[in-house]
Amino acid sequence: MTEVLRPIGRTFPGRTFPGRALPDLPTADVRPAVRAIGARASAEVRRPYHLGVLLGVSAGAYAVSLAGVSFLQASTEAATAAVRAPALSAIDGMAADNDRLERVVAGIRERLATTGDGYGAAAATLADLEVQLDALAVTVAEVEGQSLKLPTRISLPSAPRPAAATQPRTVATTGASGG
Repeated sequence: MTEVLRPIGRTFPGRTFPGRALPDLPTADVRPAVRAIGARASAEVRRPYHLGVLLGVSAGAYAVSLAGVSFLQASTEAATAAVRAPALSAIDGMAADNDRLERVVAGIRERLATTGDGYGAAAATLADLEVQLDALAVTVAEVEGQSLKLPTRISLPSAPRPAAATQPRTVATTGASGG
């Protein structure tokens, strides 16, 4: 099927090649021989088909091993994802709870700011009220001082009473039936 590959134009002392004997060439004049293209030249050339087959088989084996590794890795990742799914679900739930808590805290913070503003306004009003109460206390103290200067008993003149009025008696008859 394949022929033995023999060197052309060179001799190797002490080596014999099966098949055709090589002519002894002088060692000083080493030149490759030019071959004529024809049936004999193609018959002497050995085609390295086995290298192509070896390359194809090794590429196929490499592809099969890569496919196997990819399958194992994919199945391992799927199993890991299945194991981690409850934890991821719990983490998502905690994240949702955290977001809800953030909204609640923001609402409380807003109400606290509004309440603080209300207390500030009430404090300003209270300060005005305290000033007014101090002024009222001064006025009350003045009135109380004046009332202490008044005599404890005052005799007032008695008021005349009108005599009790009596109404005149009247007798009347009507021209109604029966009377």
